[in-house]
Amino acid sequence: RSHFFRAPQRKHVVAEVWSGRVQYLSAETRLAQMEAILSRADVAAGSMSHDSAMLCSTATQQRQQIQVLTEQNRLLVEQIADVYRSVRDRPAGRTPAEIKGMLRNIKKPPPPTTMCVICLEHLDELSDDLVGPTGCNHVYHGLCITRWLSISAQCPVCRAHAFDASSCDGCGC
Repeated sequence: RSHFFRAPQRKHVVAEVWSGRVQYLSAETRLAQMEAILSRADVAAGSMSHDSAMLCSTATQQRQQIQVLTEQNRLLVEQIADVYRSVRDRPAGRTPAEIKGMLRNIKKPPPPTTMCVICLEHLDELSDDLVGPTGCNHVYHGLCITRWLSISAQCPVCRAHAFDASSCDGCGC
């Protein structure tokens, strides 16, 4: 009675050991090696058996699927990198001194139904706390917009960069 040691199976990882070094092979490399072995076996046998032809065909199909998935993964990584770059390059929040310079007091009171788009409470026309960013006609509570500007340098309504009126893309503000 003989005892066999069976190494634990590692899914998706195949390795070759050459002169004491372990080299892990990609799935594509493994399929190419399998196709080469099958081709050599067919040549040695003199003709291609039905089973060998099926195995070779399956290996070729799997290789094509891997190539398609690899390309899809590459495109997905590119899309993720684009999103990361757009988030990374987004203007950061402002310092309190910058915020104070960007805000101005509203001279004309807003209509009574107007709400602060940040806290969603009605704006009190008698309040001295009404402010709006320069370049925009949006009106906020001073405390609300000050907190907002410490996080983002964009108008929360029209996303105007640094409250430049030219960057407000026709939103009517």
